[in-house]
Parts: sequence; C-alpha cells; structure tokens
Amino acid sequence: MIHRSLVAILLSLLGITILIRINATIAHVYEMSGEKTRAVFSLIELSFFYKYYIGVFGLLAFIISIIAHLKGEKKEWVMTAVILSLAAILLTFLKIWKVLV
Repeated sequence: MIHRSLVAILLSLLGITILIRINATIAHVYEMSGEKTRAVFSLIELSFFYKYYIGVFGLLAFIISIIAHLKGEKKEWVMTAVILSLAAILLTFLKIWKVLV
C-alpha cells in the first residue's frame, strides 16, 4: 500500500529538484550575460516564469500531507512531508540562483 505521505515526499523532492535545475540555468544565463544585460536581468528572468508552475508540486504535496495527517499516518512521515512541501513552495518564490552565481 502506498502511503500518502510518501507520495507527498516524492512530489516535494521532484519539485525541489526541478527548481534547483531551473535556478542553475538562470545562474548560468546570468554568468554568460554582459554588464548591460545584467543591469536589466530582472526582465530576462521573466522568460523563466514557468518555474512558478513547479510550485504546484509543492502545493499538491502539502495538500496530500494534510490529508495523510487527517487519515492518521505516522507523524514522522507526515512531518517530513509537510516540511519538504513547504520547502518546495518556498523555493519557488526565492531567487536561489543568486547564491549559485
């Protein structure tokens, strides 16, 4: 039997992995751009708007982990799922590519 909390953990990890990959691509584009382009890089960053759609993975994982809590699954798994899903949602809106530069 597949536990809901395990599905939530896997969805969160998938979302986090994709977000790190997208942010690494943004950092690479930033490093390859010139000084004038870096001045208006926020406009170029808009071409990576699709990263906000990846936040759906975190949101869906959070909903599934809440359902897992209501169904009485193990607390450790549910708490791990909640923390990872919140991390996936948070990473969606943070500009972690600046750390990668």
